[in-house]
Amino acid sequence: WRHDAGLLPGTVPRRMTILHLVAALGFTKLLSKLTEWKSRSLSLVLEAEMDPVCLDEASSTPLLWACARGHFEMAVILYQMNNSCLAICNRDGLLPITLCRMCRHDNLADVLE
Repeated sequence: WRHDAGLLPGTVPRRMTILHLVAALGFTKLLSKLTEWKSRSLSLVLEAEMDPVCLDEASSTPLLWACARGHFEMAVILYQMNNSCLAICNRDGLLPITLCRMCRHDNLADVLE
């Protein structure tokens, strides 16, 4: 586990999308509003910002952020948005479920499995 990976408190990697930030903070109501807005918009920028498989500079998806921070509801919503995110590991080779277990979010890992 690398301290500079950005998933630890107090560190924020660059090239994060709005979805990365919302996931890291656990703002599920904001996610709901953004999803609603995206469904009514033809904006390519918003489409890119709301891509659940987009990687930040730590090669982390929004789901990885939610799992690392233990944001249960957010992680479940992101999984439902695109379940292929479970198979995407970060630059340290960690999958979302592995990260949940490392950070002692076992209930979340159990649900995602």
